[in-house]
Amino acid sequence: MNASLQAVLNLEVVRRKLTSLQPEHVMQKLITPAFGGLFLTALKNPGETFSPEAVQVVLADLSVKLPSLKLSQANHICHFLNPLLMSLSRCDVNTRVEIEEVSSCERCLINMWSKEEKYVFILPAPGENDSITSLWIRSEVEHEEAGQCVSCGLAVKKEFSMVLPEVLTLCVPQGVQSDSVANKPVTPCASLEFLMDESTTLSYRLASVICKGDFEGSVAHAWTCLFKNRDIVEADDDLISVVKSCRPDGICQGGIYYFYERSK
Repeated sequence: MNASLQAVLNLEVVRRKLTSLQPEHVMQKLITPAFGGLFLTALKNPGETFSPEAVQVVLADLSVKLPSLKLSQANHICHFLNPLLMSLSRCDVNTRVEIEEVSSCERCLINMWSKEEKYVFILPAPGENDSITSLWIRSEVEHEEAGQCVSCGLAVKKEFSMVLPEVLTLCVPQGVQSDSVANKPVTPCASLEFLMDESTTLSYRLASVICKGDFEGSVAHAWTCLFKNRDIVEADDDLISVVKSCRPDGICQGGIYYFYERSK
């Protein structure tokens, strides 16, 4: 939960848009009003600490709204991250990837259309010498692979289109059952570019990375690497430090959630 908040609070577009809205609007649109108030305070006053009593009220409120969150044990990151990204989209911060797919069968002469929305886009499992860019390219290839017609079994032609948000959250699947799992290192990319059509290229910069650290049962403890201009900040719960290099080996081995925001 801390890692998700630290990663999202570091996004410039979140700070810019939420601070321009009426506080009452933000508090109503974020997961709960109590959480919205705490989030706004943290956004406007970086480094501010909150009393245990204030945090406990917010956590109790969240556990009612999000039953999957268990206050007495470690939680999977997405149990909180997905609702957080969804609520940000209600505050004019576009966090949703939209994927449309059309499959056509020449034998049956039918077209099948589907639309999917994702707040966390899951990349393919990494192999040797992969990077965020190579995993994204592989995901596009997988979307374009021919499927089968549900009626006749003939191979169908597939076309897909994608609408990218202001905040693109990518997940690299990694083993999280024990620290003995041999994960494939993934090279982080400081920027990404997507050619949407002949005249449109979208550019993104890496803002935050949530990395897994030590394990607590079947759930990994998480820490966050924040990129702020030329400074790099490590945030591990309440331990905050500015570093020259944010444990690059740690990011390559443990990076799970990569937060990219669209360049202006």
